[in-house]
Amino acid sequence: MVYFQLEDLPNTVKSMLKSIGLIAMCNSNYLSTKSNKKKFFDPIVQDLNILQTRGLSIPNSASRLNFVFTVLTGDHLASNDIGGFQKSFSNGYFCRHCYMNYDERFTPLNEISHALRTTDEHDNLVKELLTLNNHTVLRGVVDDSPLSKLIGFHPVISLPNDIMHDINEGLCGKVLLAMLRETSTKRLLSYGEIEDRLISFKYGFNDKENKPPILRKKHLAKGKLIGTASQKMCLFTLFPIIFFDIIEQLDTREVYTCLREIVSLLYACPFRKSWLSYLYSLTIRFQCLMVHLLPNFLTSKVHLIIHYASQIGMFGPPVRHWCMRFEAKHQVFKRLAVKSNNYKNILYTLSKRHQLRQCLFFSSSNYYDINNEGYSSRTKQFLMLPADIRRLLQENIKNVDQHTLFMEYERLQFNHVMFVKNSVFVNNLIHEEEIPSFFHLIFIFQVDNVWLLVVEELNTVAFNESLWSYELEHTHLLSIKKPDELIRIVAKGLDIYEVNRKSYVNVLSRLTKERNKI
Repeated sequence: MVYFQLEDLPNTVKSMLKSIGLIAMCNSNYLSTKSNKKKFFDPIVQDLNILQTRGLSIPNSASRLNFVFTVLTGDHLASNDIGGFQKSFSNGYFCRHCYMNYDERFTPLNEISHALRTTDEHDNLVKELLTLNNHTVLRGVVDDSPLSKLIGFHPVISLPNDIMHDINEGLCGKVLLAMLRETSTKRLLSYGEIEDRLISFKYGFNDKENKPPILRKKHLAKGKLIGTASQKMCLFTLFPIIFFDIIEQLDTREVYTCLREIVSLLYACPFRKSWLSYLYSLTIRFQCLMVHLLPNFLTSKVHLIIHYASQIGMFGPPVRHWCMRFEAKHQVFKRLAVKSNNYKNILYTLSKRHQLRQCLFFSSSNYYDINNEGYSSRTKQFLMLPADIRRLLQENIKNVDQHTLFMEYERLQFNHVMFVKNSVFVNNLIHEEEIPSFFHLIFIFQVDNVWLLVVEELNTVAFNESLWSYELEHTHLLSIKKPDELIRIVAKGLDIYEVNRKSYVNVLSRLTKERNKI
């Protein structure tokens, strides 16, 4: 599958699957030969070049839309294939960003450095390969890229890493598995007790959607961590809270803490330029820790993450061009393939149905129809509300008396963000350290078709590094906010977890205000 997405779409609609267009599809074995690759990609290259040189004229309008190619994202196997690099990551020069040899993987990167690939050197290697024409591999390069004639594309620059494959599905799972094995080896918990702990843990409403499947004893014994990318990340972030009583006793906690800090920076959006050097030093430190503490878990992805700092400097935060939403689009086609029961020409069926569906959407007067809708409603009289809530409503809403009726909701979907009672939202970033302050959502009301949220201000006590969470205290200070005021910094509700009678909230990414950003 080859998809495309416009990068300058507003954040409220960019993640929608209808914002992802289909360019082409074919069976993967068809692309096993160079001639077939050329047949498949040449029309795509021609169309994209025309868009970049001529633009797109709008009928009945003097304006014209101009386009420019930015990046091509995918997993490492697909990216290396498209770029003309070797597809093996267990020998030779497997990295498409530098001249790292697989035999040097156990050497700490604070003791050795590798030259970065340059466009000129790569072009010379390709010319030499085309001259030899004997299927030789030269420093990881095997052939010319089928997209070499695409304006703005170069294999060395235009194929960044993807955090979904590197972090969610890759390194997070490796580190989690290492920590669980150490837990069993040190006899802190048996595999059976780990399974019971995961079964009994109660996930918050916002995390429940990504609740990971239960890790059975057989999975841990085989060294297999099951689950999707989102489920693995959910377990990774909540691991210190689930196993709060043993986390301090694990030697691998140092590896976890380092990776957790890397994750917080990679998921940060916006991203400060001043963080680039720190991110690079963290990735070097992580590789060194893996070499010394977990050499058996050392994979090519441990090396590949050191290039994120330079890629963020060129292309911005990785979450703007990661594969997560493309994988979600892929799931749509998988479900359609199962339902269609077509075993003859499945590609024709999938492409035709997708394009017809897109035509239906485009025929609508409002392609991006954003419906703000409440769920689980009930009518409440003013006198039935708590006294402090009544006083707050009277101070902020005109013409409220004891006979006024309010529509109360348990959940609200507003601008594709789900607001759920008892969720926590980031209010502001205070002081030079940009410490987040939080609001606790108590009530969701609709008054005269206006959504009003009653929130409690929470006091941020401290950041607990062991749990990698912020400790919170209730202040009982109430206020009324509109939904868009709660999603200015983080467009997502968070959950409160109780540990030793204290309240904690887990924030995935590092937060910053939009200044000196990338």
